[in-house]
Amino acid sequence: MPAEACGGKGYSIKEPNDVNSIMHEAMSDKKPAIIEAYADPFDPPMPPKVEMEFIRKLAESFTKGQPYAKRIGLTLFRNQVHERLKDFHYHQIDHHDHHQQE
Repeated sequence: MPAEACGGKGYSIKEPNDVNSIMHEAMSDKKPAIIEAYADPFDPPMPPKVEMEFIRKLAESFTKGQPYAKRIGLTLFRNQVHERLKDFHYHQIDHHDHHQQE
């Protein structure tokens, strides 16, 4: 790994729930660190509070031919459903066999 070759340590973040623990571990180490973070390419970067202007501009980009508009729209919908139901359910996706465990 490049980090080890430079005398540091490398970390990978593959799940959103791992961000805090891995960031804490990387920053508490006395060596330089490289942190690789995986992201869903169809998950648009969303600010903490979404203003109507942002939604309007997003809709405009979809109408102008955003090639992944359907996939991004589905991802936004899924995220909204999860946010609304977060206090009612918990599930974890096992990325090895792609089955949900509840």
